[in-house]
Amino acid sequence: VMAAEEFLLHYLNDKGKKKRSWLGMENVVDKTSNDAWARHIGWYVATIDGTEHTFSLLGDALRAYDASVVRRKGDKTQRNELNLPQDWEWLFVQGGIKEPDWYVFEQIQKQLQEENEESKRQLDMKLDHEIEIAVKKAVENKRCQLQKEK
Repeated sequence: VMAAEEFLLHYLNDKGKKKRSWLGMENVVDKTSNDAWARHIGWYVATIDGTEHTFSLLGDALRAYDASVVRRKGDKTQRNELNLPQDWEWLFVQGGIKEPDWYVFEQIQKQLQEENEESKRQLDMKLDHEIEIAVKKAVENKRCQLQKEK
């Protein structure tokens, strides 16, 4: 079981057209561990101001790294220097305040639901096809059996 935000961060990282690598971050896994979480998901090491910090959650590590960049660079920070620039939109607005986009979660959730429905539809079609083949095979076997009995 994984928190929704963590899943979405992993999904965004894995689903993109090109593999996104998080800035200042390393995902560490222990393939020899008996713990499934450590073996598959692992933990995150963020390099902040030259020091490595360990985090259990990707979201916490990303935000800590981004905060360190903003602390260091202030209003000279560029979007491409942050992992989650949408959390810092107010920093990039010229002459005003911009509210963060809170709809991203709902949009991604809707996209996941649509993809899930499409996968289910494809699986249903495959199942229908396999049932059709099985029925045809059973009818053919029965026909052969009846012919042998005559």
